[in-house]
Amino acid sequence: MKFITSLNPRNIEKCRDVVSNWLLYLSEVVAVQTADEVIELKPYFPEVQFVVTEDLDQTFDTKCPKLRALIAECPGIIINSDIEIHTERDNLLRKIGYVDESVLKCGVRFDYIDHISGKKKLNPYGIDVFNITNTLKDILTDPVYTIGQPGWDYYFVLEAQKHGIKVITQTKPMFYHEVHTINWARWKLTLAQSLLEKRYNMSQSDITRTIQRITGRR
Repeated sequence: MKFITSLNPRNIEKCRDVVSNWLLYLSEVVAVQTADEVIELKPYFPEVQFVVTEDLDQTFDTKCPKLRALIAECPGIIINSDIEIHTERDNLLRKIGYVDESVLKCGVRFDYIDHISGKKKLNPYGIDVFNITNTLKDILTDPVYTIGQPGWDYYFVLEAQKHGIKVITQTKPMFYHEVHTINWARWKLTLAQSLLEKRYNMSQSDITRTIQRITGRR
């Protein structure tokens, strides 16, 4: 079992903290990046296995690796590069790491309201951790989405449901996110909503309610 991500070259310090945190749980971290990013990041992350890709996003105008480039490195746990883990290692492996080809295991995040005091709140929307098995690897083939951009997490859940894959969500505090300024423009959210509506023939409000129900937050 391994973590699979794409590191943010504009937030190296945070990524260093997060990767150090992940290595307390699993010994392998794979980061899918552009060739230029690997040159920049490698000195800061000697423990990380870098994979170079030229399969870059155009839809959301980020020039970041597409989600399918990360999926190609699975099976493994795809995780956003600003998510910390705080739980017992055995609990992580049992709740998220244990491989079951018949399900999609995912984890929702808790946002720090006050990082100093440790106050936190369940995020009603975001999903940032997914155990992608070989079965799911063959199913999740859409070329549009990019990790960290709107829609990628909803696509995982809705596509699994479409193929009759059960979704099991960890909603107990385990995955944590420090609230920060949103780093994508509003038009990207609108575009992602439109793409999901067309793909699953659902309104945006129905999509939101469906995701919240499936992931145990409704």
